[in-house]
Amino acid sequence: MDLPAFDTRPMWEQAISANGLANALFMIVPNRVGTEGRSTFYGSSFISDPYGRVMLRAPRDTPAVLVADLDLDQRRDWLEFGLMRTRRPELYGTLTDPVTPPR
Repeated sequence: MDLPAFDTRPMWEQAISANGLANALFMIVPNRVGTEGRSTFYGSSFISDPYGRVMLRAPRDTPAVLVADLDLDQRRDWLEFGLMRTRRPELYGTLTDPVTPPR
């Protein structure tokens, strides 16, 4: 289905930033600009911090280079707080055990 007026950039950015938040990671996300065949790329490359906040964002329609100083203490702080502190890795084993199909 073709939806030329549907802008996926906000969802793309939010999904990637949320993955960084869930895993206490900086996300460095490149994206092309311009049109190739039937595809139009919306640029907007960005860098987000471990809290899911966008630190820098490139323009939508112009090539750009993003440069940022990353404070690695932010990652350490997030690992000691929030989602990572309340996880229960000792319970993960059964999620990865082989499954024997019923006969």
